[in-house]
Amino acid sequence: MATTEPSTTTTAQAGETNAQELARLRHQRNLLLLALGAILVIGAGLLIRLAPSWADPADTSLGTGALYAALIALLRRRQ
Repeated sequence: MATTEPSTTTTAQAGETNAQELARLRHQRNLLLLALGAILVIGAGLLIRLAPSWADPADTSLGTGALYAALIALLRRRQ
């Protein structure tokens, strides 16, 4: 029978691993928010493209992007 030794990790190693995991999760969250913002901006522009002629898709896309960026900045500040 083979005996296995329990793995021992120091608190510094565990803290470093947790910090790396949190950094990875933050990065993934930021990429998700960026992707959702891009989808929102493109979707708003395409939706307005189908609207009557008085609506400008570029203005709507830029306005939607600005509102989304402001919302994300507000939410990030609260953390």
